Amino acid sequence: MKVTPVYLFKIKRYNSLLIKKSLKKILASQESFANFIRKGAVIWVKPNMFQGFLPSKCVTTHPSVVKAVIEIIQEKGAKVVVGDNPAGLPSGSLEKYLKIVHITGIKRVVEETGATLIYPDKAKKVNLSPFGLKEVSEFIGKVNGIINVPKLKGHGLMVISGAIKNMFGVIPGLRKLDCHAIYQQPDKFAQFLIGLERYIKPQLTIMDAIKIVDKEGSIRRKPKLVGALLAGKSSLAVDIVAAKLLRLDPLKVPVIAQYLLHEKRINFLEQISIVGSPLEDFKLPRLSFLTENLKKYPVRLARKGDERFIPKFDLKKCRFCGSCLFICPGKALRIRKEKIKFISKNCIRCYCCIEVCNYGAISLD
Repeated sequence: MKVTPVYLFKIKRYNSLLIKKSLKKILASQESFANFIRKGAVIWVKPNMFQGFLPSKCVTTHPSVVKAVIEIIQEKGAKVVVGDNPAGLPSGSLEKYLKIVHITGIKRVVEETGATLIYPDKAKKVNLSPFGLKEVSEFIGKVNGIINVPKLKGHGLMVISGAIKNMFGVIPGLRKLDCHAIYQQPDKFAQFLIGLERYIKPQLTIMDAIKIVDKEGSIRRKPKLVGALLAGKSSLAVDIVAAKLLRLDPLKVPVIAQYLLHEKRINFLEQISIVGSPLEDFKLPRLSFLTENLKKYPVRLARKGDERFIPKFDLKKCRFCGSCLFICPGKALRIRKEKIKFISKNCIRCYCCIEVCNYGAISLD
């Protein structure tokens, strides 16, 4: 039986030296993990920059993780480019992009390491079987490899956001909203993400699960320590171990379930070998978003317009900035005279509005 290794390291604080030391253990034990990193190669490090949140909010890939990954690549003689397509950012929004890069701490580590910052917002059409022609960043064809550096966190539609979901960021600008509008059900959206990840084929995934926010969409909540860094060649295997780390049944996570059940690969669960710290070594804090997202999942299969699990708006916290209005693919929101008009029949339950709210004014409470 072919074994797929996933490395799991116990790291209790964000420190690039500690993270780098752990990642070097991978290269020492399995050189094949990084045989695509060679002198002169150009490697795209793809973090989750999401939006302009400080690293302390723990909703984006922490810069210390990104810095460690960059330095390991550079030590092997390869060149590094770093970039993402943040949520809700139209193509061509360079000024806003640079602001996000600065706030998330990515700009600092790029400057410290001498890596190159890219804004991969130029699109090209590719045949993404079986979904037809889709637009992805043209930068994919300009690099020799991609290292996926996701942030583990809760997600209203996908239960958790991890390795496979992070590849959604290669779709430039607001084209991501079109995908949400087309693939509204979690299973359909999961199948699309799987097809996208297969096209991109990231050679290595290094996941930041050191600290996670307690509740999806609520940036004002204090992050909780999980203390884990995961790495592996298989995005699917990393996501499975991440789900187990959070004490979730992997088959409750749509993108994992679709990968395994739809393609009749359920035996893959038995082929994963965890190298490093065993799961039992991690004491998991109470994370309320897990139970909430699992409750929402079966309800999302209900008809459009169902009144259960629709976003709720706290007008006392709302600053009427329009971020939720701008990103809503179902056009379910209106702002009139400092009031939010919510058209429930148009809501497709992607929960993008909750994700992008900077003020914690939208929830499912």
